[in-house]
Amino acid sequence: ATSVMSEQELDQTLSGLLSTPFLVNAGPEQYTCPIDPNRETKLNDFHIRGTSLGGWMVLEPWLTPSLFYQFLGASKKWGDDAKNHVGIDSKTFCTALGSKEANRQLRNHWKTWVDDDQIRRLAEIGVEHLRIPIADWMYVPYEPFIGCWDGALEEMDRVLDLCEKYNIGVLLDLHAVKHSQNGLDNSGDTSHFAWVGNLTSSGAAYYEHWNMRGGDWIAPLEESIEVTDLVYMSTNVPHIIDTLHVVNLIVERYKNRKVVMGLEPVNEPWDKIPLALLKEFYWRSYQIIQLKAPHWITLLHDSFRLSKENFGSFMTNCDNYAIDSHIYQAWAWENTAEWFQEHACEDKMRLVEMEALGVPIVVGEWSLATDNCAMWLNGLNDNVPGYPKVTCEMIECPAPYMGKDALQPNAPPDKSLPAQDPFGTGGVSYVEYGMCPRDRPFAGERDVVRTLSYNKLHAFDPSTHGQFFWNFRTEFETRWDYQRAVELGWIPTDWNNNATQHEIEHACDAVLNSKKLPNIVHRPLHDPALTLYACLFAVFACIVLVVVYLKHNVYSAYSSFKAQREGYEVVPDSRTVLEEP
Repeated sequence: ATSVMSEQELDQTLSGLLSTPFLVNAGPEQYTCPIDPNRETKLNDFHIRGTSLGGWMVLEPWLTPSLFYQFLGASKKWGDDAKNHVGIDSKTFCTALGSKEANRQLRNHWKTWVDDDQIRRLAEIGVEHLRIPIADWMYVPYEPFIGCWDGALEEMDRVLDLCEKYNIGVLLDLHAVKHSQNGLDNSGDTSHFAWVGNLTSSGAAYYEHWNMRGGDWIAPLEESIEVTDLVYMSTNVPHIIDTLHVVNLIVERYKNRKVVMGLEPVNEPWDKIPLALLKEFYWRSYQIIQLKAPHWITLLHDSFRLSKENFGSFMTNCDNYAIDSHIYQAWAWENTAEWFQEHACEDKMRLVEMEALGVPIVVGEWSLATDNCAMWLNGLNDNVPGYPKVTCEMIECPAPYMGKDALQPNAPPDKSLPAQDPFGTGGVSYVEYGMCPRDRPFAGERDVVRTLSYNKLHAFDPSTHGQFFWNFRTEFETRWDYQRAVELGWIPTDWNNNATQHEIEHACDAVLNSKKLPNIVHRPLHDPALTLYACLFAVFACIVLVVVYLKHNVYSAYSSFKAQREGYEVVPDSRTVLEEP
């Protein structure tokens, strides 16, 4: 801890974390924390819940389409140069508009997407924590963000002040890193995509992405025809070190802000990234955070590979951390409401399995969506190939969230126009004649989704270390909107109410009563000293029994005591073996 380290020692330790060669074949013992013999409390004694401020500092077109309508009809306006005037993520938003105009629009976006009323409202409806996605270029500017993102740090301070004002804790989430960790717009850089020109006689502009998706953050991606064949042939350690420097800057900047309670060093790294490299990055990030802000929680995303094999022996004996798992049903095939409700309950099983091993889990993102209909969920005018699997509901695109005075270009879209380019080459997700697609409702939507929500809360909240709903608001997507979900009665506001707790606790009884769930046992400290104390206490208790029964049968009592003492076993490691219920 920093309290027992001199400044020189801290600097030397930090220097080592930022410069020493990366381990690529490290075993579990390399990622084990030392024992604190004086510790009196259990490890990872925290529970966090809330929602995320998505779409604010890291742009995602589907969350704030009013900011991106201006790029529709690119070919008509720009002709063959359309590709240089289209924004599909944070990076191309800057290049398409130029830093001056982009910054003008961003400043208006920042102050209207998250304002005092929003944070106050979140506090009033019971939000305890906010996960705030941020970008590395905010702290170490590089092109094309220089000038484009000016004022972002001041905006961060404004919102942190509001969170402090309304008593909401903040977990910072490094959502976007240089070279992209996953090749999606939520990383700030869609990375591997290509303009394929005009594929139809209409002269519309098209871009392809899904057959070459991938990020170059942790290594240069070797391109192949099929995405399943994309592999990493080498590593970009300097990129990883750069991100560690950003982690250090973030901790240094906010370590004394009482409202900040943790950091996620990277969001949703792609599942093709070598797990050994990712764990080494996680370990060093955790060490940096512990050096400078030991009271912070470090959230580590599972890279969509949550299993006891991958994380069951990672970070043994470590405190103030959790593995972050994002669990959605939006990419499922078409199914009945009952199917989604049942599977929401069954998601609990693998989470409880990890918690039973002593691995703290936080479900860092979830929603109530059961289809891929949310407009631009998978990219501007694009979708995952083959999606959506259902016929989406179409509604009138609402007025822009910035207000009419903002004069946001092309917002809302012209009702007289059909779908406009640019088009992705995946599935369909377009604005047509001023109508926008959104999630298809179930029959009896309000009651059905409430049941679904409470099933998810049962799986994600009481049996884990917490959960964050994605997102705090949208423009018109109810099932992704925390505030609308509360208004509709889908999410409770008084988490400490006995009736609320009882309903969440028993929401999945009908589904899970027939399932075998591991016993939830918090990971014990694997400390030889504590093991010795426990044995001495047990021996003392046995001696007392011997004395009590001595007058009846001395030899029998002694034999019993000896048998008990020899039956004690030292726990071979700090993980708790799964027990049958």
